[in-house]
Amino acid sequence: MVQAGIVDHFRRNRALAAQALPDVEQRRWLSPLLYGNYTSVLSAIREHVTGDTIDLGCGDKVFEGAIRRQATSYESLDI
Repeated sequence: MVQAGIVDHFRRNRALAAQALPDVEQRRWLSPLLYGNYTSVLSAIREHVTGDTIDLGCGDKVFEGAIRRQATSYESLDI
């Protein structure tokens, strides 16, 4: 089925992008949507993150570096 092939294509490319661009600062340039999302989230991290921090629903931890720069300690949880 063509649609399944397209979905697999995007999944593989997403995984490759995650490996090639592990840092959120690099990934944000992949699309205008990602740029807007990351810019908003990074702004919130800079403004609100302090002390001991847990990143719930962290996925592949694209914001770990930004959070670690602001927080005293960092823990993550994703199911």
